[in-house]
Amino acid sequence: NDVVSLNPSVPPGTTEDIVIPIIEKESRMSVKSDFCMIYNPERIYEGRAVNDIEENYPAVISSVGPKSKKIAFTIYSIIFKKGVLLLDSIRTAEAEKLFEGVYRDVNIALANELAKFCEAAGIDFWQARDAANSQPFCHIHKPGIGVGGACIPVYPQFVLDVAKKINVLCEVTNISRAINDGMPSYCVRQAIRLLRFSELPKSTVTILGLAFRGDVSDTRLSPTYSIIRELQKFGVKKINIHDPLVRDDPSLSNFQNVLLTSDLKKAIKDSDLIILSTDHHEYKKLGKAFFRNIPVYDGRGLLDRSLGEKHKILTIGQGNNKME
Repeated sequence: NDVVSLNPSVPPGTTEDIVIPIIEKESRMSVKSDFCMIYNPERIYEGRAVNDIEENYPAVISSVGPKSKKIAFTIYSIIFKKGVLLLDSIRTAEAEKLFEGVYRDVNIALANELAKFCEAAGIDFWQARDAANSQPFCHIHKPGIGVGGACIPVYPQFVLDVAKKINVLCEVTNISRAINDGMPSYCVRQAIRLLRFSELPKSTVTILGLAFRGDVSDTRLSPTYSIIRELQKFGVKKINIHDPLVRDDPSLSNFQNVLLTSDLKKAIKDSDLIILSTDHHEYKKLGKAFFRNIPVYDGRGLLDRSLGEKHKILTIGQGNNKME
């Protein structure tokens, strides 16, 4: 009569084809008669998990059998003030969570593609985006130097893996992953245009941000790792990384001549180029007085774009990125 609730985001079929058989084998019990099985994917945004669970989103649940469903509804109705969505099958509930991530990934890829188009065409992406989004049926996302974390880059791969097994083409999902995976390389190529190519082997580049997104310390699958690799392909002498929330990262030991610091002034000292990778709130207030004469590539569209009129700065999606 115990209740088992599985919460991770998993490929459709995981609960029924993998988890339940393991539990039944190890316990010598049956899910149909001896214990209850619930699937409830966590729907949280890192940094506000408890608030999301209790206040912001309804719980998505499914279960094996009516008894499990009744117990699930009773428990989660107490916790989730936005209510409970009961889905007919566990596979459907597993897919629902993945769809949330795929939606984000595809829309970010669209924004990245449009931003690159605007750069080549001499169009201000950000003005065009703001105007387009004034129409209630348009929701263009923000472009960026890369997509990281343990969710958005991963969920599409779950879908693509299952699709391959059942011979279904998910072309938009696949192409979107390729676009977003390619953004660090693209943005580094844009950024180094702020320097003379011959200067790269003796240059120091500062990357602002190691976390995969702003105002968290989580570095899993952070685009910054790809940025480091791309810069080192171009032979950059030294790379400084600043992050206000990440104090140590063993993964950086895999790279040579890379320094991590939480001291912002130390990070940009003697720097020849600054690349903004993570949209930490702390960086938004930085201006010309801080950057001095160091050229900046804003890979998140975080900084005041009017800085570009007075300072050597490139912003992703800016039509003025056509530099000599």
